[in-house]
Amino acid sequence: MTRSTVWKVLYEDWQMECCGTPFAVGDEVAWPLRLDEECRDPAWAADLSDLEGPVEALAGIEGDRSDGEDFEADGGGDIEAEDGGDFAHDAEDFDDDGEDFEAEDGGDDGGDFEDDGEGFEDGGEDFEEPFEPSVVRDRGVTVPYGRPEPWPERARLTGLLTVERHGDRRPDTAGRVRAIHVVTRRFAETSADAYEVVPGERELRPVEQCPKWFRWEDSAHPGSRRGETGVLVELEVAEV
Repeated sequence: MTRSTVWKVLYEDWQMECCGTPFAVGDEVAWPLRLDEECRDPAWAADLSDLEGPVEALAGIEGDRSDGEDFEADGGGDIEAEDGGDFAHDAEDFDDDGEDFEAEDGGDDGGDFEDDGEGFEDGGEDFEEPFEPSVVRDRGVTVPYGRPEPWPERARLTGLLTVERHGDRRPDTAGRVRAIHVVTRRFAETSADAYEVVPGERELRPVEQCPKWFRWEDSAHPGSRRGETGVLVELEVAEV
């Protein structure tokens, strides 16, 4: 009998809205994952994962994804709104005037969704690692190791598992969805049109289907907003 492990995986709102395909409880899925080792928000303390496994060169892993595949939707289909329209969203999900794009943490500095040339491309390298990419595999999960050589034979990592459909190459982790919870966070206003997430505060709402689009609303607290920032998934993965 095949053993399995249930992992907690965050699928962030912007990842789903950009490149994701909604899924339901019971679905078989395959996602590229990363481990956010920098997660310090106490809201996620109970959902962190410990991985311990061999460190291997990415080039030697079966199912390695090419850069071009990383930007396809989960199911390989086109990105459409729930109403069949184009890639549009309620203006309040971005900003009240529909101009500024706000990240999950409330945005960088309240500016438009543009970069100074240092963020999306690093000197024209387009997310290329400065060293040979490697991964750690543990109980059916594969995540980037993200350190230069020399690598240890085994490594232990702790962090928040998240779906990552952008950036460097990585193999998929396949499993069955056992539960889905929509994550709602509160954001406090720090300056005009700028908000930051309130650490430690989080609400989980169980659903049977992951939404394609996520909602924002006014908060009962003055100077703050509430927003759905993604879904927390319980993913059952076979230990291979």
